[in-house]
Amino acid sequence: MNRPNPDLRRREIIREAERVLRDYGGEELGADLHGIAEWKNIFVQGKPPEADGVSGMLLRSGDDFGIIYGTHIKGPGFQRFSIAHELGHFFLPGHYQALIGDGDGAHVSQAEFRSANVYEREADYFASGLLMPSGPFTRELNRMEDGLDAVLALADRCVTSRTATAIRYADLTKGAVAVIVTRDDVIDFAFLSER
Repeated sequence: MNRPNPDLRRREIIREAERVLRDYGGEELGADLHGIAEWKNIFVQGKPPEADGVSGMLLRSGDDFGIIYGTHIKGPGFQRFSIAHELGHFFLPGHYQALIGDGDGAHVSQAEFRSANVYEREADYFASGLLMPSGPFTRELNRMEDGLDAVLALADRCVTSRTATAIRYADLTKGAVAVIVTRDDVIDFAFLSER
């Protein structure tokens, strides 16, 4: 039995996010997520900060959609990634149908780069491509010296979290890079550059 190549699928999803950006009006860093949502008549609102635990939700009522995103983590990078992730569930074929169904409902997402759920991983890939499209991100990356300073500068430029930016950096750099995330002295997950 042939299994689909996960790297190929990841790249297809990133290309789909970049297509959405182009269709919206330009493939740039610092995407206007609220503008993209408005373009598709998707209502977007932050949750009150005291309502923690959920990074984002995609809501459906008939033909209307909404996105609720967590504000309990103050960083705009986290909030933007949460919105972009939920946009992934909206734009990627079959996502909201599988997660919400044909009727009214809601899908709740948790911020985890290591989720075993294929829909959550794919929405993360989509968010990465929407917020850090390959062409502009690589052009910026190539103007910088390899290293943490480049990741931090790119995070500022893309208005993304350091973790999401480091993962995308590892994906697109020509250098030998490892992104290792730990929690309580245990490796949570790691991403390696091709080199």
